Amino acid sequence: MAGFNVKKVLDNELGLDGGDETYPKDFAKRIDESKVDKSATGTMFDLCLYYLEGRQYLVYDRNLTRFTMAKSQRGRNRVVINLILNLWRSVVARLATSYPNVAVIPASPNYDDIIKAQASEAALHYYWSQENIKQVLQDAIEWLVSTGNCGLQTYYDPDKKKVCSKAVSPYDLFFEKGATSLEESDWVVVRSFVKKATLMAAYPEKKKQIQDLASSSGDYTTTKDGETASYSVPPNRVEVFEAYWKDGRYAVLTNDFYLFKGEFPEGAFPVQHLRYTEIPNRLWGVGLIQPLIDLQNSYNKFRNQILDNVELMSNPKWLIPKTAGVSAQAITNTAGEKVYYNPAGGKPEQVAGEPIPAYVLDNIQRVQAEMMDVSGIHSVSVGKRAVGIVSGKGIEALQQGDASQLQLTQQSIEFAVKKMAECVLVMMKTYYTEPVFMRMLDNSGGAVFREIKDENIVDFPEVFIEANSLFRSELPDRDAKVLEMLQLGLIDPPTALKELSFKTGGMTAIMDKMASTSEAKQLIEAIKQGAQVEIYNSDDIDTFSRVFSEYIKADEYQTLPMPTQDYISDVFNAMISFGKAPDALQNLQRNKVFPVVPPETKRVDEALMGTNSMAAQLQTLAGTGQQLNQEAQEPAYKALAKTITEAGERAGADGISNYGRAGVNPRMGGVGG
Repeated sequence: MAGFNVKKVLDNELGLDGGDETYPKDFAKRIDESKVDKSATGTMFDLCLYYLEGRQYLVYDRNLTRFTMAKSQRGRNRVVINLILNLWRSVVARLATSYPNVAVIPASPNYDDIIKAQASEAALHYYWSQENIKQVLQDAIEWLVSTGNCGLQTYYDPDKKKVCSKAVSPYDLFFEKGATSLEESDWVVVRSFVKKATLMAAYPEKKKQIQDLASSSGDYTTTKDGETASYSVPPNRVEVFEAYWKDGRYAVLTNDFYLFKGEFPEGAFPVQHLRYTEIPNRLWGVGLIQPLIDLQNSYNKFRNQILDNVELMSNPKWLIPKTAGVSAQAITNTAGEKVYYNPAGGKPEQVAGEPIPAYVLDNIQRVQAEMMDVSGIHSVSVGKRAVGIVSGKGIEALQQGDASQLQLTQQSIEFAVKKMAECVLVMMKTYYTEPVFMRMLDNSGGAVFREIKDENIVDFPEVFIEANSLFRSELPDRDAKVLEMLQLGLIDPPTALKELSFKTGGMTAIMDKMASTSEAKQLIEAIKQGAQVEIYNSDDIDTFSRVFSEYIKADEYQTLPMPTQDYISDVFNAMISFGKAPDALQNLQRNKVFPVVPPETKRVDEALMGTNSMAAQLQTLAGTGQQLNQEAQEPAYKALAKTITEAGERAGADGISNYGRAGVNPRMGGVGG
């Protein structure tokens, strides 16, 4: 049974009043209706699990409403050759081997979205290892293949102060009566069985009511000799339900009263429903075992018939005349046994049995082949030779066919994992603080915290999560990724050696780049607040330059005060000219495509003649202002500048241009108004 996580979250933490008017008083009755609606499906779950473990001679007792072991016939074999188990292990192994992880894709090529995607992926990567999601998915896959259904639940544990995920048994999943899918159901309930002491410690204000609750022992309260039960629950347990409504309400309740009322974070539905084979317009999926039950029964029947025949052939019947004087206990098949008889009364003789017809053996092989066809797993997929197929291409085609049949199941798993990852990010954004991220990711934790807190995951996503793009956490996968990055030239040999030595799988460079990007964004925010900044040559100048360059191109930059724009522009120019010739910064300011700044001030007239706009001429004069020599003081030059300036001001007064009054953006010459 799935474990229960006590969620002792205060209403003020969620900002809710938890009013009774929003929570149905008869909700326990609705859960009971869901149980009745699922009863037939639950019976099939039972049957599938029984056949998986080898209990295959069952009959359904309608009076006891459960399966019981069928009575065996005396003298007849009742052997179970469980072909289902090996097929189950093969499918579980294949799905578990290709279990999905997630990759976070930026919504745009903007560097801000890229760094948020990297921060989200770093947080999820840590979460994947911390919560051992591989094992969670292994548990889910086992339920999925066995019964065709399972659930994934994500929740925040306030005691451990972390987000957790677990697989949910299909027995413990309940949906609105009549719903055909999770999306159609107005609510989803996850059931757990909890000790009374644990429940009273979590909800002391409900202690008296909890003590009065009747203990539950599972769906089946008794198990008699020869009867079977799907599962049992230890004594002194209480049935507890966690209910999630689509409008964001959340509650913990028993059959009699609510223990807690609240809400879960918007955009993060905590429960996912996985189905092995989805049947249209049906809530519950079909697993691997259900279609194999009849074929398994036939296989057992035919195999037992052969065993009976072998025993009969090995121990044939005797024809003994009544006058032979042979007692019933005289013939015991003991080696060297002496049997005395009356020759006058007739000699006892054995009656040879008929051999098994060839078509019986052929039929058994046909049933076994049909089981493999129905399951989608053929001999080559379980390491056996395919009868009648000797071509390597033929064997490969069979293997590919088997793999393609599992694609629908893999898509269901990937979709659920994608939704689970989105839920994890939303809950991290809601509940985690910067110190938590710092404990998780050390120096990079602060950057990850700032990026996740600032990103939009639900309404207008800045990142998208894909579950079929894997970041595998096993050591061979990490090493292979580093070597691939080295071959592509994305990292140098010393970096690759470091990644292989520390077994970080290439994450070090990514985390360093993300931290540098976050730091550059912090510098820009500090400048906007009027602070002065310092940048050292040990910083990641390339990353800083890219962040500043993208910000200068953004609309927000144009709305800043001119001194702030000047300062950001100066910092950017200093970074891109760092390490170059001493006059690189001066040349950077002067060598622009527009406005035209002639290299020699004596050619300023030519530059002015090449422009028609008075605003452009004014920018050219402003750009050459630092280069003017004594000849610029001549009356003719001063008169020309005065004429252009006055004309520009008149144009601004006429509403044609505003450059003369408001000044020029620093990116266009550095003149500020």
